[in-house]
Amino acid sequence: MEPRENRIDCTMNADISDGTLVFDGTVSNASRQGILLLNIPKKFDFYSSKCVAVVNTAGKNFKLLMKPRWSKVDGERKDIGFQIISPPLKWLRFINELDERELATSEVFH
Repeated sequence: MEPRENRIDCTMNADISDGTLVFDGTVSNASRQGILLLNIPKKFDFYSSKCVAVVNTAGKNFKLLMKPRWSKVDGERKDIGFQIISPPLKWLRFINELDERELATSEVFH
């Protein structure tokens, strides 16, 4: 089993499609290989093999092909953890920048 990557807490908007419908969601944390999306409508097809998200933040857009790994249902909404399939270089660079900023901030307070 591979070690879990460092997760970066964040708040980013995302449009997520299960291949049939498109929903709004909020990215709660992210890594190079995955994201956690909150408040997705329960009717999102968790078993879809055609999940695509467009994550929007700071004037940047990232199109990510993803595979659902787990979900937690709460009423009519659910939180879903996704694995990013072949993350684009632009996304990897962005996450590296966030990771470096988080590290620099934590060093200031320690």
